[in-house]
Amino acid sequence: EVIRLVKKSLKLKETARAYLYLGHVDFLAFNSHGNKEAVKNYEKAIKLNPEYSEAFLALGSMAQNRNDYEGIISNYTKAIALNSENDFLYAAIGEAKTNMGDHKGAIVDLKKAMKITPNQSINYYFSGQSKSLLGDYQGSIKDYSKAIELKPTGMTYYQRAFVYFMQKDSTNGCKDLEKASKYRFDTSKEIEKHCRRLG
Repeated sequence: EVIRLVKKSLKLKETARAYLYLGHVDFLAFNSHGNKEAVKNYEKAIKLNPEYSEAFLALGSMAQNRNDYEGIISNYTKAIALNSENDFLYAAIGEAKTNMGDHKGAIVDLKKAMKITPNQSINYYFSGQSKSLLGDYQGSIKDYSKAIELKPTGMTYYQRAFVYFMQKDSTNGCKDLEKASKYRFDTSKEIEKHCRRLG
């Protein structure tokens, strides 16, 4: 009934908020047709109000759901420019850039996220990943260590282990593999390969 009334009101006068609402409804249908309609409605909202940050946020969220990294970066960057600055947006952009291989760009955005909210472990995790791939092993270990301090996970210990191995520090690398295994993260093959000779 509410949807019918919104559509009726659009016939009388198109508003960005009404199209945003319809986009949310279509998105919640959880199917490909609904997603296409949601995008159309969000884009109509932006056409009516090019500075409608909520519509860019919605498009960015949809892009995240389908791993559309360019869409994430484009829409969240526009949302930030429209005064929707927050750590989540910078972190999402940083993560997308990491996945696209733009590790220098990722670090820049992740630093912005950390500055706003310094206690989000995932930001340090992705920063550590990017620094490792750029060859900044000390910086990577520092970021992974901060992520572990905030929220230890098997994956973070596992990733830090291999940064230690890259520095030929098998002792700390093997310690991290052992710690990762305590978080139900299977590291048996890696321990056999890298650490048995140390025993």
